[in-house]
Amino acid sequence: MDFKPMIERNSAYFFDNYEKHVKYPEDAQVIREYVTKFIKTLLDDPMKGMPCLTDEPLGLSHGDLWFSNFMFKGDGDNMICRLFDLQFWDISIFGFDLGLMMVTSLSNESMQEHVDKIPKEFYRTFKEIYESKTGSPVPFSEEAALGNMGQSMFYAMFWVIGTCDLLWESDNIDVTNMLSNVAFAIRTNRIRLPF
Repeated sequence: MDFKPMIERNSAYFFDNYEKHVKYPEDAQVIREYVTKFIKTLLDDPMKGMPCLTDEPLGLSHGDLWFSNFMFKGDGDNMICRLFDLQFWDISIFGFDLGLMMVTSLSNESMQEHVDKIPKEFYRTFKEIYESKTGSPVPFSEEAALGNMGQSMFYAMFWVIGTCDLLWESDNIDVTNMLSNVAFAIRTNRIRLPF
């Protein structure tokens, strides 16, 4: 799958429309700077934005209420994309779905108040359920799981751009709140560019 046409189309839509959804001018500036760098990097080298998904396909897990799971693998200048559901196969990287849920579902006030508490509670709950069902310890530490949150937020930003032309006109998506959460995550260094 060649991401470049999709990225070009969606980034054009994003830049044409995002300011009408942003509450504060300073948020618009923060988002513009981040997304400009993000888009340029992805257009120059689509795989550079996904350094952990280069040699072997790895799962990119996320909430099933939102969309299907994807698998990516580099193929020269293109990427091969496959749809799988690997949420609990110990293949996907824990926590990738959490950033998307937080960016798209939380009110801006809740995001600011609970941004650090939610991943810890998510891990605690997952650990409890996993260990009770399997009888084995969780195969990663809380620190490792929390370390994924920066990338989780990055992939949430990828989703925001990748779906803007499809979902922003929907009454079911509060784009203003979502972009406020994105701006907050950028300003507080919660989104980490993996390049």
